[in-house]
Amino acid sequence: MRKIYLITGILFIALLWIGCGENQNSSAKELREAEQAITDEYLDALRDSIPNLEAQESGIYYIEYEAGEGDSIEDGDEVEVYYYGMMCDSLIFDANIYGDVEGGDVPDFENVIYYDPFSFTVGAGEVISGWDLAALNMKEGGVAQWIIPESLGYGAYPTSSYIRSYATLVFFVKIYKVHPSE
Repeated sequence: MRKIYLITGILFIALLWIGCGENQNSSAKELREAEQAITDEYLDALRDSIPNLEAQESGIYYIEYEAGEGDSIEDGDEVEVYYYGMMCDSLIFDANIYGDVEGGDVPDFENVIYYDPFSFTVGAGEVISGWDLAALNMKEGGVAQWIIPESLGYGAYPTSSYIRSYATLVFFVKIYKVHPSE
């Protein structure tokens, strides 16, 4: 009789485990689809003013507002940046500037309050891979919008409670200084 209870218990736990896994996969799929719909809406709105907007091979959308000067950033360079980050629904989740910043608008970097610049070494894995790749498009003084797909951002596991799983991330960035690698 004990064997029957044991086998029944094992079967019950196995079925429960399988069922929970299906719900988790279904929930993840629904979250991903919802985030993709928000991203598509954001990109469609951008295409009204930028009709030829296309993703780069990496999947990043790069929109340059000011070109900057000097050599292009390379892997190994340390860069200092001012930025604000948001999701495609204009919810700002991080910034090191304050002032005339509205989610979705290019900030007037000349008329904001600056906090300390954020620095990182390009290509060293200190930031999400989307930042490492997008920075390679820029020069010192450049201003751009980076639209980073979830696969190059945080994916299913964001590190902040302000960022949703599978969210496409949008950053408005000014490259303040570039320190070339030696």
